[in-house]
Amino acid sequence: MNADNQYISLLLKHGVIGLFLYISILFTGLSYSIRAKDFFFFSFSVIIFIVSFSENILDVNKGIFFFSFFFSFFMKAVNKIYLKGNAAPVEHKAGTFRHLPKHDPNERILRPHE
Repeated sequence: MNADNQYISLLLKHGVIGLFLYISILFTGLSYSIRAKDFFFFSFSVIIFIVSFSENILDVNKGIFFFSFFFSFFMKAVNKIYLKGNAAPVEHKAGTFRHLPKHDPNERILRPHE
């Protein structure tokens, strides 16, 4: 069965619980990307949210791989860099903020030639 809508397809195949889980995963990604100010993760989440109205992304192997790989990649990056509290905002030339790990000024940095 192809409903041409991921939300309807999930509702028919997995019920209200499956639909709720999918929507909560999408909104979790959106909220993390907004809190982390990660434009790429936000764009990915919005694109998946919109495309799910016209395609069954999770009904084909390519879609499952695409969604699971990139969603987990972005979530890992957000958890590792942005949300652990060990990041300091740095302003780029374009005016966007990126976060870099904090560096202890008293810590000695070893370089290959030392």
